[in-house]
This record gives sequence, C-alpha cells and structure tokens, in this order.
Amino acid sequence: MSEPKSISRFKKSVRGLGTSILVLLLLFQLLLLWVANNQIPVRLPESVSQLILHQAAQEGIKLQARNFWIQPDLSLAVDDVTVEIEGITGEVFTAERVEFQISPSNLFFLKISPQRFNLRGGKIFCPASISQMGEKQLLLEDLRIDLVRKGNWLTAPTCRTRSGNFVISLEGELPLNLLSIQNDLLEGSTQPTVTIAQSTRRYLSALEEIVALTKEAGGGSIQMDANGKATGGAELKLQAVLANHESTTTAANFQARTLEIFGSIQINKQGLIDQWSLQSAVDYLSYKNYSIKHLLVEMSGAEQNRSISGHIIGVDGSLPQLDGIQFRAKFTPQRINEMAGIRAIFESQSRESEAVGELSWINSSTSPVGDFSWKIYYAQISAQELNAFSSIQELLQQSRVKLDGYIGLSQTQIEHGQQFKWAEGEISFTGLNALGISQKSLSSNQDLAMVTRFSFSPERKPFPLQLRNLQLTTIRGELDCALEPKGEFNLRLRGDVHPSALNEILGQWWVDTWKMFETKKDPRATIDVVGRWGNVSADVKGRVRMDDFTLLTAPFRRVTLSVDTSSEYTRIGIEELAGGKSEEDGAVHGSVVWDWRKPATLAGPVISLRGNLQPWIAADCSADNIAEILKKIELPGSHSFDLFVTPTENGLNVEANAECIEPFKAWGVESRNFRMNVVSKNNVISARSSFILADGNVKFELNGKTPHEAEIFLELKNCDTLKITRLTEKLNGVKAGSVEMFKPGSNLNFNFRGTVDIDNPTEVKGLGSFDLYSPDLKKIRLLGGLSTILESLGIEATTYTLDHINGHFGCADGTAYFPDLMIMGSQSYLGLNGEVQLKDSEVDFNGQFTVPKSGSFTPLQLLNLSRNLVNNTKITVKGPISTPKTDANPPWLSLFFKSIIKKDLGKIPDSLVE
Repeated sequence: MSEPKSISRFKKSVRGLGTSILVLLLLFQLLLLWVANNQIPVRLPESVSQLILHQAAQEGIKLQARNFWIQPDLSLAVDDVTVEIEGITGEVFTAERVEFQISPSNLFFLKISPQRFNLRGGKIFCPASISQMGEKQLLLEDLRIDLVRKGNWLTAPTCRTRSGNFVISLEGELPLNLLSIQNDLLEGSTQPTVTIAQSTRRYLSALEEIVALTKEAGGGSIQMDANGKATGGAELKLQAVLANHESTTTAANFQARTLEIFGSIQINKQGLIDQWSLQSAVDYLSYKNYSIKHLLVEMSGAEQNRSISGHIIGVDGSLPQLDGIQFRAKFTPQRINEMAGIRAIFESQSRESEAVGELSWINSSTSPVGDFSWKIYYAQISAQELNAFSSIQELLQQSRVKLDGYIGLSQTQIEHGQQFKWAEGEISFTGLNALGISQKSLSSNQDLAMVTRFSFSPERKPFPLQLRNLQLTTIRGELDCALEPKGEFNLRLRGDVHPSALNEILGQWWVDTWKMFETKKDPRATIDVVGRWGNVSADVKGRVRMDDFTLLTAPFRRVTLSVDTSSEYTRIGIEELAGGKSEEDGAVHGSVVWDWRKPATLAGPVISLRGNLQPWIAADCSADNIAEILKKIELPGSHSFDLFVTPTENGLNVEANAECIEPFKAWGVESRNFRMNVVSKNNVISARSSFILADGNVKFELNGKTPHEAEIFLELKNCDTLKITRLTEKLNGVKAGSVEMFKPGSNLNFNFRGTVDIDNPTEVKGLGSFDLYSPDLKKIRLLGGLSTILESLGIEATTYTLDHINGHFGCADGTAYFPDLMIMGSQSYLGLNGEVQLKDSEVDFNGQFTVPKSGSFTPLQLLNLSRNLVNNTKITVKGPISTPKTDANPPWLSLFFKSIIKKDLGKIPDSLVE
C-alpha cells in the first residue's frame, strides 16, 4: 500500500541528500577505481564527511556519524548514525551501521541506484518534546533491514524490527517496480507542502500510540512472506497475532483475546496490487472505552477495478454510556463516474435504538480518504441513550433543548469526505422540547410526533441547519438556525398554536398578554421569530386569529392580531375584536403596546380600542356584575365605543366610553342620547351614564373598590310612569299589564343614593325620594260592596280619584322603608307608611284615607253619607307586590281593633338617617 502523498517533501529531501553525496563522490571516481583493486575498507576524508553532514543540514536533517567508509565492493558504510530533525528537540533515529552498494555505472550518469541496502542495530525514538507521555519513548528497536536488488526483483532476506514483545518481519521477493510506482505517485502529489518536521511529528505520534497498544496487548507479531511468481509479480501473505492477554489493570487502554488476522495480497510485475483478501476473528477486543465481544471480518478486493466485497459482523459491542450494540454489514463493489468504490448495506442496534441503511465509498482524486455517502433507510434512536453522552447533553442544555422519547430518521442521506459536507432527510421526534416548544405545549389535546425535512451543510452561513415542512401536531413551519450556543435562528410557524408553547421564545410580553385571555381552542397563528438560542428575547412578526375566547372575563367571538416586537417595543395590532355572542354585540379595532425601555410594571400593556362594542362587554372586562346591569342596554351598530388601558404600579387602569345619539332600547324601553363612562383605576371602579329613558332624563353613577362596597346614585327626571312600570315589570319578571296603576301622561321623578352589592342587589343601603303624577291613578275603592251599590244608583261620591304620589324611603338589610308615602288627589289624600321586603317582594303598609272639608260647615254636610264614611278610614295593604290584599276599616271600627294600626311601620332606621 502506497504512503500518503503528503510525505513527498521528506522523500525529496532524502533524494536531494543522496544527490549531494553523489556530486561529492564524483570528485573521487579515480579514488574508487583504485579502491576497487584493494581488499580493505577506506575511510573518507574528514572534509568530505563534513560536506555530507552540511548538505544534510541544508535539508533540515541533523546527521551525525562516527565514520564514513568506502567498502572494497564499492558500498558506502556509515558507523554509529544519529539523526535529528530541525524543529524537533531530540534524536529520532540511531543505527549501529548503515550500508548501501552503489553501481559505478550509475554514478557516471549522476544516479544513485543502490544494489544492496543493509541496516543493523536500528532504533526509532519519539522525543520527549512531542511525546504524549512527556518523556523520550523507544518505539522500535533491533531494526534490521537487508535488501538486495536482483534484476527486476527486490529480495528481502531479512527485514525485522521489534517493539517490546511485538515483532514485525518481512521475508521474500517483491517486484522492483513497487518502489518506482510509489515514487511516481509522490512526485505527482498536489497536496500542500509539508515540512520534514511536520511529517515526522505526525508519523511518530501515530507510531507511539500503536506501540502503546501493542504493549498493553501483551505482545504479538506481524509476519509477511513474499513469494515471487514466474509472471514477474508476487504474492504477499500476512499473518498478525496478538497475545491472548487480559490486563489486570483497570487503566489499560487496549485489551485483546484470541485476535488473529490473515491476509493475502497479489502484486503484479508493475508493482500494482491486483487482488487482496483479509480475514479476522476476535473473541474480545477493547480500546479505551470501546469494546466488542465478538467481531468477524472477511473482506476481499481487486485493484484493477478498485472493487471491495465482504462482510463484518459485530456482537455485544459497547461505547461510553452505551452497550449492547450489534451490527452487520455486507460490502459489494461499485463504480461511479469512472471512480471505483464500495457499497455496504448495514444493520445496527443497541438495547433501545436501531438503524438500517447503506454506506457508499468512492475513491477521490481530491480527498485522500475518498468520499463517503450514508443513506439511512430507517432509524429509531433512543433519546435516553443520546442523553447519556455528556457532550450531547451539554449542547442541549446550552441551547435550552430537551429530548425525550425517540428520534426517527428516514430517507436520510449524509455526505462527507475528509470533512463533513452535507446531510438531508426526514426526522421525527416523539419527545422534543425546544425553547418550550413541544407537541404537548403546541396542542394540548393531541400527542403526535414532530416531523420535518432537514438539510444541514456546514458551509451554509449563517444557518447551516434548515428544517422544511415542519409538522408539529397541528403546526406547519420552517426553521433556519445555527447550532452553536447563542447562535441565530429564524422560525416560521403556521397553524393552531397553544399559547403557552411560545412563552420561552417570545418572552414576558407574550406571557403577560395571555394572562388576560381564556381560550377554548388553540389560536391560529402565523408567526415569524428571529432570535438566538438561549436568549429569551426575540424579534417577532406575525398574525394570530382567535375564535370564542374570554378577555379580562368578557366573552368575545373572534379577533385578528398582528404582532411586531423587538428588544425595545412590542406592538399588537387588533384588526377585529368582536365581542359577545352575535354580530349585534359589535367589535373594536386598535392596538396593544409594550415599551420595554420602561420599568417592568409600567412597560405595558397599553391598550387602545375604538369601534361599536356593546358597553356591557367592556364593563365585563373589569366587573362582570356591572355588565349584567348594562346588558339591558341594546345600542345600535351606529354607536361609538372606545377603550383605553394603561399600566400602573398597582395594576391596570381601564377606561371605557360609549355614546349613542340615535334611538335604542334600555330594558326594553325606547331611549336615546346615551353616554357612558366606565373607569377602573387603582382597583377602584366607577361608572357614569346618562340617557333619555321613558321620555325623561336618567343618570346613573357607581363607584367602589369592590362590587360589595359600590356607591350608587340613580336619578330619573320627568319619566313616563307607564313606561317605567313596563320596565320594572320586566326587571322583576312580572307579567306585563298585571299591575294596572298608571295611564298615559303620567310623570315620575326619582333619586336614590347609597351603597349596593351588585352581586346581591337586594342588599342595597341608602336614602331616596320620589314624586309621581298620573292624571288617572288607580281608583281606591274604600267601601267595597257598598260603593258598588251606590254607584249603580248613580251616586259616585264614594269613589275618590288620586293623581299624585310622593314620599321618601330608605333601604337597609334587604328592606325598603317608606315613612311618609302620600297618595293625593283634588278631593282626598291617602297617607301610608310601610315596608317592602326586596328579596321576596312582599309589602306591608298601613295608613289613613282623609277627605278634607270644603268651606264652612253646613247641615247639608251631615247628609253627605259617603264623605262621613270615608273620612279617616284606616287602610292596610299586605302581600305580594303584584297582587296585594287591601283592607279598609271605618274610624269607629279601629276603636275596637287598635292592633290593626302599626305606628312604627316604615320608620327609616337611625343608622341610615345618620
């Protein structure tokens, strides 16, 4: 096998040294002719020896020798040779004697063509300056070489060396052309120039490691026998044996038992290899942290067509943190573009992983190791086994990537030569978590593998790794990224994304945003992320579509968000935020902005929205109890609404405004000119609204830190009482028209100020007053059946029409107190005092009906029976407010039943008055 072309510099230097020696020897051709007739060696003059040593130094070789001799057979001999290489401290070669025979005819033509070469007592050292052990190492000793040229044959009677207990020997005949072929290859080398010192360092370091292995193996031998053939070629047989040895030290790097290698090489007369074969069987072999229990190798090849075939079988192998490895490979020859190579179909598996594929090797004119191509038909790799390797685990931790489950490969191809070139294929993960992205985080309702097509090329900068057709459960996307820690990446995602899946990539603004949302299904997103591995901040652009979700406790139908964020700001454009359950509930447009240059509590979000959202939805964002009240206000699509949210150190301040000039319905009653303002600031909620309701003006105010402490103010001016009655009927669930108290043309004024628990409105507390006018207030029939009889006779004096009601009231502990309710008319008035139980709508009133005298007293007034009967009649009203029971008792009857009248009924508690 030829040596690498990179050592041509060393070979040229040696030949240059020989040429220099030849020039010097030409000066002594006459001396050589004289020596040829003598039978004793002749020592070269000191001046000639110094010239030889000087010429060697010019080539970077420090040569020392005791004597230079010209033998009677015209061979040059050197005693006690020591060789050092410039740039390496310490000797690398010594020999007791070196001889080579020179042909006088070749000398005449300025050529050195030794007929015989003999070396005895040779040793090769690894100087301490380059030794891995830091001390001088004897690598080879007892080096003996005896080569004789006979015609076209190079005979090796003895070539032998030893390293400890390991012996290498070569005997037999080889074609002379073997050397010339090698020299031609070296001359044509296109590799970069390598100095003698660089070549020497490389080969001595490799030889030092090999020698260390042979020592740990307990000795052995390599025997090579070359037998010449009549055709001019030769057959070289090789047998290598390692001692059956098991080291008793745990620090041994190499152990072997029952290792034998047999080989055969057929060499033609041109010095080229025709065919070769190799067989090896190992029962146990270990190197450092690698071992295999059984290994079988059978290989053969033909150099004419550069073909290789055979198979390798390995059983129960182990790597660091990984054992139970089995593998099998079958090799066949192949040729691509006139370049020969091999093809191997392989199978391998460990305890939890397996792979099936194909390996191709093609000889290359540009790469000394050739070109390799891997095709992975199928592979399933255990993440647990990968995580056992500390280098992989460290890289994953630095990139904030976690692996679990299995990694699958299919349709994968890898190309490399002296360096890695590229790889591409399909890869899947059952348990990948990269920067918080995993199949569970992306879609919590599904547990599917992540699948993608990948392409990796180290020369593609800045993103050697590309992922295409990325399928992450319901997500499709692409990824361009660097693999080094803190390297850049570009991520593009399309599909239904579970919000928390992007927390680690998008950062705190994303986390804060989704604290305000409650989603029923994953949003559909189009997101482009530019960031660095291990860095929580990234530049993001994209769009998010959500349907059927809750924002700050308020329900929304849909929204489309545009996202634009960087290290200084984050802006979310809101193209359509549609609230409620139907199109009538309206929508808004606007933006949400974070300014990361500000302190964290003040950075955001700043929300600005404008549109025609129904007011109750905005109120629901801060207090759903207020929203229940405002739900009865149904504004048309032409109304305006705006919402503004700003951050403070105490939380978010929320302000909402709505305005509607056109007619609308409030609690089913036609209204118009609506204005509303809702503010939540420093955890204090306030709401103010005004509108025209029932042809009158309505004002409503509410303030409070919590809904249970809200201050309320309600005022109605000049409202149509009949319409208000219809409104109260709807609020209380009373059948419309069941209480016929008011007629068209009635008028109501009302005000109330106090506190209310919105969740429990019957627990209202406060004071108020009212004033009602109705031209035909319900008639109070005081005489019952007697009034009916008198009316049938045409006497209607017993019926007295009332048209005015006023009074004050107070509310506390679920009860409304009415101390001075007055129902008045032109002929009479009814004074009542009583209470209303707000929770069950029960009433309890008593009072007195009074008919004032008209003018001065006359005897005729005694004849007015109805006036005398009605005046000072005691009235009681008790029962459900929709159908109360009314009793009328004449004055004389109340003398006997004083218990009928409750004097303190309806008295406002002192706590309210205070």
